[in-house]
Amino acid sequence: MFRDWSIAETKFAIPYDGIYEVVLVGGGGGGCELTTIAGTLQGGGGACFQGLVKLNQSTEYAIAIGAGGKYGISDGQNGGDTYLNLNGNRLITAGGGARGGSTAVVSSGRGKGGTISVNRDLVEVLTAKIEQNGNDSPSRNTAGEGLYTEYNEYGELKYCGNGGVGYEYGETGFALITYIYIEEQ
Repeated sequence: MFRDWSIAETKFAIPYDGIYEVVLVGGGGGGCELTTIAGTLQGGGGACFQGLVKLNQSTEYAIAIGAGGKYGISDGQNGGDTYLNLNGNRLITAGGGARGGSTAVVSSGRGKGGTISVNRDLVEVLTAKIEQNGNDSPSRNTAGEGLYTEYNEYGELKYCGNGGVGYEYGETGFALITYIYIEEQ
């Protein structure tokens, strides 16, 4: 499992040609301190991909995990993209959610969810359990919810890539690549 608060790429090797489960979640957009009659302004949730993907043995893979956007006084910060690269080409990108604030993407200052992108010319996806844009902030007091759940260190189920609420940062993105089996020749 890869986790990082930065958006720097980390290179890694795939040891065997085969089928891998790939999970990528973009960072949530940051909330905004600006309070209106209707409430505070929230960030959008990160996009999510979870599926079985054919990956070939290579040392040229790289992954980046999008940081959650920080909150701001009049505008939050966008969440970062989480993506899988091969030789500098993006294979799968789970986009970060947009910030909440006076210039946010969705009307009324609510953050828009991140965008999913899969380059099927460069990667073979066998099945996609989740391939979805992030959730927009549905109201002024509710952030866009993440789409993928995992168990935290306390055994509690939590969403990854949530947008920030009011005075909160968006949650960091998430990535997990798990070897499933070697493809028969």
